[in-house]
Amino acid sequence: MKAILEQISPSESPVLRIMKHSHNYFDIPWHYHPEYEITLILEGYGKRFVGDSIEAFSPGDIVMIGSNLPHVWLNDRVFYEEESNLQSSALVLQFSRDLFSPALEALPEFRRISRLLKKSGYGLSIPSEHFDVTVKKIASIEAADGISRFSELLEMLEWMEVSADYRQLSVSSDPALANEHESATASNDRLQSAIQFLVNSYHNDISVHDVARHVHMNTSAFCRFFKTHTRRTFTQYLNELRINYACKLLLDDGFSISQVCYESGFQNQSYFNRQFKRTMGVSPKVYRKDINR
Repeated sequence: MKAILEQISPSESPVLRIMKHSHNYFDIPWHYHPEYEITLILEGYGKRFVGDSIEAFSPGDIVMIGSNLPHVWLNDRVFYEEESNLQSSALVLQFSRDLFSPALEALPEFRRISRLLKKSGYGLSIPSEHFDVTVKKIASIEAADGISRFSELLEMLEWMEVSADYRQLSVSSDPALANEHESATASNDRLQSAIQFLVNSYHNDISVHDVARHVHMNTSAFCRFFKTHTRRTFTQYLNELRINYACKLLLDDGFSISQVCYESGFQNQSYFNRQFKRTMGVSPKVYRKDINR
């Protein structure tokens, strides 16, 4: 997936900045930037794409993004409906990759932070149980003045490395995910359009031909393009979206397993059961039983 470079002007932004984004839905496209980023989801839900990772997000989600790692948050389709009153908001901290250089390599006191920053090149998910603590630490950074802001940031980064029990997201941290030059903007627009079409339509009976036609490509070329940039086949990607949605529906005992199958976009229950078990490790029935214990 090719990404847009987000230019953050030093004249407009310091080497450390904290922002709150509030919209009906997240509208920043698939992009990357040299700054490190920590994003906390306050409102909204959907799919989070970090490198080659695809996962659901919801309030309490915390992710650290490494330098030049492509990423985007896409809300579920209900957020884009005209009559929707849903809101999405995120707290974002960004800081320059040069902020602590060359101390990161030269001083043993920075060893833990250096390790965290290197691992963030794959994207890191931090358990939501740390959400309140992370919010407080960012508030302390924002409230501090001068050099104290940087010492508060250092303290938070060291806490994340030692105590936050993070999990790697992307299999690859290959900068080529972001930095391929050939028709980068056009490729990004086309892939963004394909993904948005899938997010809006995965619950319907759609095929690879429908999506290829939507982005004005022939089917075989689209399949190669899609796998190259997402590291998944079209079917794998579509099934992941559907199974993520099925997991949400299984939380509601009002839906039978058969209803969950068809509401998620699958047209055959035995195929749904096989794909669900392949992805989640258990059958839909066992998954529902486990989460309702």
